[in-house]
Formats: sequence, C-alpha cells, structure tokens
Amino acid sequence: MSPTPWRVAAMTAADLPGVQLIEEQSPTPWNPQQLAEELVCTGALQLVCLSESGEHLVGFLMARLFGGEAEILKIATVLAFHRQGVAGLLLNTFISLAKAQGVSKIHLELRAKNTPARALYNRHAFEITGRRRNYYTAPQDDAICMTLSISNCEVGCNATPPQVTSH
Repeated sequence: MSPTPWRVAAMTAADLPGVQLIEEQSPTPWNPQQLAEELVCTGALQLVCLSESGEHLVGFLMARLFGGEAEILKIATVLAFHRQGVAGLLLNTFISLAKAQGVSKIHLELRAKNTPARALYNRHAFEITGRRRNYYTAPQDDAICMTLSISNCEVGCNATPPQVTSH
C-alpha cells in the first residue's frame, strides 16, 4: 500500500475554524459552540486529517468512547476530497485507536440517502442495526443505525494503533 498524501492528528482548538468550514457543507451542521464543546467533552476523541505539509485540513472525525463502546458523531471531508480515501484513513485510525483502548463496539447513525458513507461503513464491516423513520429534517430522511463489532472487523482492526500526534 502506498503512503497517503495526508496525516492524521489529534484535533485541537486551533483546528475548529477549518472544521467549521467543512461542517458547513453538512445538511444539518453543528454551530461553532457545539463543535468547541465537543472538543472538551468527557470521553471525546477527535481527529483531523491534514495535508502532508499540515497546511490544509481536509477532514475530521468526532467520537466518544464510553463503557467499552464508542460512537462516531461526525466524520466529514472537504468536498474536493470526497472519495479519495480521507474518510477511510480517519475511520481506520479511529478503529485502531478505539480497539487499543478496549472498545468492543462502535456505533454510528447516518442519513439513509448517504450512499457513499454507507458504502464506506459496509467496507469496514459495520452492520445495520436499526432505522429511525424521518429522523432528519432539512431535507427529511431516515437515520440508519450501524454498529461495528471489533471482533468482526478486518480493515483497521488488526493494525498497530497509529501514532496520532498533535500539530
């Protein structure tokens, strides 16, 4: 596997303006205060994906770890970098870190119409565990609940946890 042109780092407060720019592309974006509060939340684990030079933030992941399980709250990339491996790199890194911290299951929910994200999670052995009808608004959509059992995971789970540094 060839190296990627990106690197993953722990999110810091300095990353929040770039995270907000990416988040504004979402149909239901969090506001700056919500993002800042999540950064300091108990059990929170946030990652950013940066260009190799560290000059450009191209994606982020926000999650929480609790009681041997985890929940991915947000994963997003700059539109110009969709389907180029950024989300996959963030997800692989998170899965490895979560496994190293004793997590056995990772949960998430996403819009039913978000087929690229569903394909990403399917490739990582996430399974559909539920559906919430009309959960999302603007635009209206169902939520698909998915769970990864680390014991069923192949991608990202057998790797040595990557060194995630600050930047």
